[in-house]
Amino acid sequence: MILDNIQLLLFDVDGTIAARDEAALLPEAADFFRALAELLASGRPIPNIALVTNQGGPAVRSWMEEGGFGEPARYPTLEQVQTRLHGLVAQIPLDVQLYVAYAYQSSKGNWAPVPVRYAGDPAWSRGWRKPNPGMIDQAIADSHVDGRAVMMVGDTDTDEQAAAAAGIIFMYVGNFWELVEHDLTPVVE
Repeated sequence: MILDNIQLLLFDVDGTIAARDEAALLPEAADFFRALAELLASGRPIPNIALVTNQGGPAVRSWMEEGGFGEPARYPTLEQVQTRLHGLVAQIPLDVQLYVAYAYQSSKGNWAPVPVRYAGDPAWSRGWRKPNPGMIDQAIADSHVDGRAVMMVGDTDTDEQAAAAAGIIFMYVGNFWELVEHDLTPVVE
């Protein structure tokens, strides 16, 4: 089984386990997490699961509101993002840790200022925003596992770059679903 030596399995959210900005798990993700729960219930060990996701919308919105420019209403509030993410976590029948990067960097390289009330919060730091490895490093530290036993699944080059920066295994989501489908078919059927 592909996950035999994996102690921590990290997933990106948008484009990996859910469609962008959607509140439901993709069918492949729902099936996978259900199969893992069945393995756990049967006494088999499974990896710890964590979600690591960039969610810069609240930072953009705050930047626009405070700066008096753009259309801030086009971007979600922090509460909307948190509600959506916690709703996704609730659909996973396992214990799941959630790591979110709210920092935002524009395509021109400008960073949205951190709202004063979140200064010092690592979730708003530049180091947590992928392709930086901050969220991944924190997930590994919190799970007390060896980085060589960690795999990240994602859908973008940014996810792959973050995994490389953290020194962990990376797999693109399409390849991952294809491989685990064969490993978990007897459990799912």
